[in-house]
Amino acid sequence: MFGRLVRADVRSLASDAMATLREQISGPDVPPSVRLRASLAILQAADAIKADEIGPVSARGVRAKMNHEAMIESLGG
Repeated sequence: MFGRLVRADVRSLASDAMATLREQISGPDVPPSVRLRASLAILQAADAIKADEIGPVSARGVRAKMNHEAMIESLGG
């Protein structure tokens, strides 16, 4: 029961925190450097900065991946 109350309180605070961040990136009196830092914090929290893995980039790596996939397929996977 106590855990449920704490989670509800945290959700409420998270809503307030999002409103504060929204204000920091859109307020007319907010300096550009603060807007940038707030925007970067939001992107980082959303895991939007991390690049997606594209797979192997060398010929050797591509061949190894293709061989691995062929082996998995031959086993019925």
